[in-house]
Amino acid sequence: MIELTKEQLPVLDDAPQPTIAVDPRSGQEYLLIRRDVYDKMKSILKPFNRNWDNPADDDFIRRDA
Repeated sequence: MIELTKEQLPVLDDAPQPTIAVDPRSGQEYLLIRRDVYDKMKSILKPFNRNWDNPADDDFIRRDA
């Protein structure tokens, strides 16, 4: 877990949501969302999080995508 500094906290209130955090080393962007929003989305998407359990179905996965 990362704890925001006092200088960073106002950004959570002022910026449009979700807040974007940028890793200065790589330029990679991350979205900061509230835990309740994350938990809600996780519960909505849970039925779609199925694992491939049959090796015969592996040809359904596009490897060139």
